[in-house]
Amino acid sequence: MNATAETVRFSAEEVSDGLPIFAPTRERIRPLLDYAMKNGEEVIGVVPPGNGVLTYEVAAANAAMTGCSPAQYWLVTEIMKAILGGEFNLLSIQATTHPAGPCILVSGPIAAEVGIHGGSGCMGPGWEANARIGRAVRLILLNAGRARPGVNDMATFGCPAKWSLCFTDQEVVPPEGNRWPTLGEEISGSPEASVICVIGGEGPLNVNDHYSTTASGLLKMVAHTLACVGSNHSHNPRSTPMVVLGQEHAAVIAAEGFTRDDAREFIARHARIPLARWSPEARNGRFRNRYPKLYKNADDWDEVSVVESEDLILAVAGGPGKHSVVIPSFGRTVSIRQVEPRG
Repeated sequence: MNATAETVRFSAEEVSDGLPIFAPTRERIRPLLDYAMKNGEEVIGVVPPGNGVLTYEVAAANAAMTGCSPAQYWLVTEIMKAILGGEFNLLSIQATTHPAGPCILVSGPIAAEVGIHGGSGCMGPGWEANARIGRAVRLILLNAGRARPGVNDMATFGCPAKWSLCFTDQEVVPPEGNRWPTLGEEISGSPEASVICVIGGEGPLNVNDHYSTTASGLLKMVAHTLACVGSNHSHNPRSTPMVVLGQEHAAVIAAEGFTRDDAREFIARHARIPLARWSPEARNGRFRNRYPKLYKNADDWDEVSVVESEDLILAVAGGPGKHSVVIPSFGRTVSIRQVEPRG
């Protein structure tokens, strides 16, 4: 059977994500299981909303469809453990009308080992590992979780992040100022450790700033981009949005002596929105009725805090260019997992 025939067949069976796939034959699945040193029947978890049982063999079948290498497949299983654990809230993300999907940041040596890109264009297209791993995760959510658009996945529009949003990050080493380690090193305390950080996120929202030349100016631009009335995180306390600073922006901020914690605190302090920015109906429905202790007697010009500094995921990635991105979150949807040894 040729590749075209395989794609037509599996699209008709509602197994594909709409893009071409490889048939998950025994010959393609076996090397993946052998590399992971796992019994195919061993259970990773249950995937909502369809509550399909995700075994290592089921994960291998979906990874084989995208052409994952054995090492990439093994990482997919670790990512799925993160998605099924922590505070990721997969059931809600799978079924919501909100355009949210897994935003997967793989930080540390494992990213280079499996080929995940974190430089120019790292959020796509053109990078095989990023695409294969992100697609494999999506296929598992579609096939084991039965999150088919318009059936169990009720996203009004969906978004490209539901196909694949997987990348790695970089450290920042300015000539003067503070070195920023990768997020994985910051979390684990070791440059040798690898960490998976997953949030339920939308597609990236660009921060175009070619003019600010100071840390405070750049971080204000990021904060004000984050403070968007249409985002879920703007009215859900303790939400977990992600900010990914471009290399040029991050270098300016680090060179002034800002630590990553300093930058998080600055962004959180300035990412505030006056209640008057929402419609009268939204002010009552989203704030005064839901959180009466905070907002029942609030003035329309009282400000809503968009994110707490300790909840903000802050990373550095991308290539040259004076751009950063904000990835709005579904709410409090984060899972951080240190990659386990294989086998």
